[in-house]
Amino acid sequence: MAVHLRTRARVGHLALALACLLPATMANAQTGGQAAAPPPLPAKPPIERGWITLNVGSGSGSSGFSDTIQKPLYTETETIATTYPGGGGLVASGAVGFRIWKQLSAGVGVSHTSRSDDAAIDASLPHPFFDNQPRQISGTANATHEEMGVDVKIGWTVPLSPRMRLILSGGPSFITVHQGVVTGVKYSESYPYDTAQFATADVTTASKGATGFNAAADVFWLFSRHFGAGGLVQVTHAHVSLSVDGRALPLDAGGVQAGGGLRLVF
Repeated sequence: MAVHLRTRARVGHLALALACLLPATMANAQTGGQAAAPPPLPAKPPIERGWITLNVGSGSGSSGFSDTIQKPLYTETETIATTYPGGGGLVASGAVGFRIWKQLSAGVGVSHTSRSDDAAIDASLPHPFFDNQPRQISGTANATHEEMGVDVKIGWTVPLSPRMRLILSGGPSFITVHQGVVTGVKYSESYPYDTAQFATADVTTASKGATGFNAAADVFWLFSRHFGAGGLVQVTHAHVSLSVDGRALPLDAGGVQAGGGLRLVF
């Protein structure tokens, strides 16, 4: 009788052990013995179909240049030498772009800059009575400089974060220059005409356009789904040759531009 009781106790212990092991064995069979799958990677920031940018900033501006005019006066030659300063000014720009394939985009931008500078004038005026006794006068004249640029932009978008984009772009540009140019001087003189005094200058506007290039880096920071702010650094260049009364006046237009403003994406 005691042997029978011991046998029944052993069978009961074995059944209990199997009952504890069975759920773990079934769970392991269902998962195939593999570790849990890793969490999914974060989604890449979306790349928009298109965008519009508006910027205000400053630019390094065009190069300075000089001009010399010679015309007959009192049987001799009057000479007018004018120096036009270079420099920058306020730049307003805007652009629109569209994604055409993956991160590749195409667009067009426009920019405008103007400044008002004083051109330095030095003139040599022949004496009305005596040869080889020129009179020297000096003065200044306002010579407004204005540039309008149209840029073709082929770009590549680099997503930096869900809210930030970097667009690197470049392409051809067409820059039109409007430049005030001195064409003559007015002066006062009195007997015996040994001296003369500068009064004012005649100024005309010369205009010419030329093809060049542009390269830019534009950063977007979006504070909503469609609106944001950003900053732009751009380099443009074109060699423009103005023409006044048959004289060629070459200058380098464009320069380095930096600014910031609004961004609209769609």
